[in-house]
Amino acid sequence: MSDGASKRVVFVAQHEPALSAGLYEIKATLKAEQADSNDNTSVAIAKFSVAGPRFHIEPSDIHSMFPPPASLGDHANVLPHIVLRRSTLPWERRAGKDTPWLALLVFYDGEILEAGVKTISELGLNAGESSDEKFSYIKVGSDVLKRLLPSADDLKQLTHVRRTGDGRELAVVVGNRLPHNGAASTAHLVSMEGRYGDSGFQFPAVDVTLISLATWRFQCDPAGGRFPDQLKALEAGPLGTHVTLRHRQRDGKRAISWYRGPLSPTPADHPLSFDVKRADDLVGKFQGVRDVSYAAAWELGRLLTLRNKHVAAQLFLWKRRHVHSRQTVKRRIQHQGTGYAGLPPDIPAPVLDWFHALGQLEHVPFHYLVPDESLLPKDSLRFFQVDRAWLQCLQAGAFSVGHGSSSLYLPSRPAPAEKQLCGFLLRSAAVTHWPHLIIEASSEHLAKENQDQELPSTLLLVRPEVISPGILLCLFEGDGIRTLDFHQKPEALHYGFDPSNDKDVYTKRPRDKTGKNVDVGSVQPRIINGRLDAAGYATDLKTPLGYTDFTSAEFALAMIAGVDRVRFIAE
Repeated sequence: MSDGASKRVVFVAQHEPALSAGLYEIKATLKAEQADSNDNTSVAIAKFSVAGPRFHIEPSDIHSMFPPPASLGDHANVLPHIVLRRSTLPWERRAGKDTPWLALLVFYDGEILEAGVKTISELGLNAGESSDEKFSYIKVGSDVLKRLLPSADDLKQLTHVRRTGDGRELAVVVGNRLPHNGAASTAHLVSMEGRYGDSGFQFPAVDVTLISLATWRFQCDPAGGRFPDQLKALEAGPLGTHVTLRHRQRDGKRAISWYRGPLSPTPADHPLSFDVKRADDLVGKFQGVRDVSYAAAWELGRLLTLRNKHVAAQLFLWKRRHVHSRQTVKRRIQHQGTGYAGLPPDIPAPVLDWFHALGQLEHVPFHYLVPDESLLPKDSLRFFQVDRAWLQCLQAGAFSVGHGSSSLYLPSRPAPAEKQLCGFLLRSAAVTHWPHLIIEASSEHLAKENQDQELPSTLLLVRPEVISPGILLCLFEGDGIRTLDFHQKPEALHYGFDPSNDKDVYTKRPRDKTGKNVDVGSVQPRIINGRLDAAGYATDLKTPLGYTDFTSAEFALAMIAGVDRVRFIAE
């Protein structure tokens, strides 16, 4: 869960590193003044290099991409961008004088002539680089590249830093070309190091080879919908309960029984004390038919713990030491009249961590949570509360591992969490397309007429996890979710335009210094054949928006589209 501060974002024009990547020389001169006329000056020179990414960017340096990789949606009116965790990266090298070295180029199908891998020996070498190292490249025709390449001034306006409310600084490189409407587009983050001179990009007479540092592909289809469209199309409601399952009993006979996982639409009214030695003792009845829900939970806990050999061994050894300590105390009381023999050993940390994880349903297979697909159909949102009795059975089964022949001196199992858990399951393509969402839930029911009201209080999000492709599980501390909000994170804000009746003409109500959308008269985006003249449009906006200085930070504030919020209110 993110608090209000994490929703805020500050735009910064650039984040210069202390030293850019390259070769450096330090020269130190020492001059001693003495009475004689001898020259007592000594000079020391040392050379060193500052290394930085040049041919590769580690996947861990990439925070996110927009539109999301492999996504299908209505992206025709937005400029793609890539977010980098290393906020200094675009300025660690130079494309030209005071120009960042990274550019995000958007290609339509058929525009890239060749793509592959080469060795660094085919280019120049910097200190510390191996000639055998390989890099990815693309080859593009000069005529194609001239139509879509940003100018040096464009590169400056299309690169900035976003400082989020939680203290992170992220670099953002924005493309200057709109995606191909109704078709696929491919984005490449390319190196422009040293390729811009006083007159712009140095075009060769033949095809141009570019170093590709990152790439992704997406599909632009108006029918695919945008972020709010996909979520608003969800069918929301409580999660179903029991399903019938076929299974074999211990005597080999086939049977049909009821089963319900730990996720229940309403609080489960069951006792929270289970002192059993086997799963069969927990078989119950539901509507006159056998109910194996708690028995399955107990047996699952036992099997999961046995599979985790390290935890199982730690649990067994701890129980044996605990029994030995208790037996020693008893003997001393009987023979010496005192029970002092040292305290029983504390439960090992790996065992405690294991029980804590089980208490949040970690390691539980998905088909135990949702035993039938009909309970979670496509494009659905299902709310639930976690059955604490089911959790306790799961942990009791886990604790049964390592029992000796006698349970007289066995320790008690770790106490289950006291706080009730609730949550939701979301099955939608939005889970894949927008992986970095802000999710907030409240136990308070807001009226539909108060859709714009901020949540008065939020539940603690204890486990957000994509447990299967396209399926998101979120657990909160609380008795139930009455209001649920989905937001996009500030770093996912994108540059967007509004189409007009003329498909080749775009409009924009930029944001002023306060962040409000304003009309700027006849000033409209300079977009020709899908390519934005970023530097020219920034110049056009400077005066109407009341700026004396208009850097990439001001341009970012003016260009971003609003953060979409989708709210679900329990009936």
